Amino acid sequence: MKQLYKLSILLFLLPLLAVAGPGGKYTKSKKINKTFTVNKSCMVEIENSFGNVTITTWDQPTVSIEVTVEVSGDNEDSVNKQLREIDVDFEASASRVSARTDAESQSSGGRSLWNSFFGSDNNQNSNMKINYIVKMPVTASLDISNDYGTVKLDRLEGKANISCDFGRLDIGQLLAENNELRFDYTNNSHIDYMKSGIIRADFSGFELHGTEKVEFKGDYTKAKIHDVKELNFNSDFSTVESGKAVNIIGRGDYSTIKLGLIQDKVNLNTDFGSINIDELGSNFKEATVKSEYTGIKINFHSDAAFKFDIDTEFASIKLDDNLTITRSENDTTDKERSGYYRQENNNSIISIRSSFGGVSLKKK
Repeated sequence: MKQLYKLSILLFLLPLLAVAGPGGKYTKSKKINKTFTVNKSCMVEIENSFGNVTITTWDQPTVSIEVTVEVSGDNEDSVNKQLREIDVDFEASASRVSARTDAESQSSGGRSLWNSFFGSDNNQNSNMKINYIVKMPVTASLDISNDYGTVKLDRLEGKANISCDFGRLDIGQLLAENNELRFDYTNNSHIDYMKSGIIRADFSGFELHGTEKVEFKGDYTKAKIHDVKELNFNSDFSTVESGKAVNIIGRGDYSTIKLGLIQDKVNLNTDFGSINIDELGSNFKEATVKSEYTGIKINFHSDAAFKFDIDTEFASIKLDDNLTITRSENDTTDKERSGYYRQENNNSIISIRSSFGGVSLKKK
């Protein structure tokens, strides 16, 4: 499995290396500019590869698109020919603007442009960059796919649907609900704020600094979500971190889960990993953990009041000295501890079921 994964990475990176390699003896470029008058609530669609897409928003009922195409290589005729064959297909109406990079047209010799770039004749091979600069209404919606490059967006009030593989996201504010971000093999991505939405990411790394509600699905990914009201995640072979959160529901196997402050509820189900909750807040309501082969460390605020019920199999239990234990049972394989902190008649509860993973519950 590991060898297959490494091979898949290599195969996916080959075209990226070809595009991003040395520039060659000859470099040619051209610009394509289009401006469209639209409704401020229009849809803007962009489809591109091998370049960056930079999007800024404004209050004008206008979509402006500037595309810079640059081709370089060691054969001047080939560079000029390939530059001519790269084009952008535009479609526009008052409610929709679409721009799609066309790099698949047939050359006069019957070879596709892809083969021209990545064929067997090294003297004919070239490198290309296709960069977009887009200005669009802040209230418009966005649907963009950009691979092997960065997607940069400052602020958007309309819904965003963003796909980016082998690149990076640099996103400011997504102020609409139900946004969707999809990216694979994309590291060091940053989203300042997303009101709500879903993030699907594999083999990637990202930070989301603020959100009302987000769902994260992905594997082999490092996800850091700083300030969140509602987080629901399902992620294997990953690291999931949060800062301050109101409610979190999560599952993940072979994953590291590091949570900051939990203000209300947390529910986790994980195997073969680790769980660290820095603090259950003073007014938290519920903390539920079910796990196997997972170390569990939970800290609670000194002003909190709660009941606890911990059941382990082939695992240790370490409790703070300030906890009152009302029930303690041990046998050959199982340990059970129940009790309370500060108030026995309290609706807040910590419930933990763990097999082959030690449990620590301490006051912060």
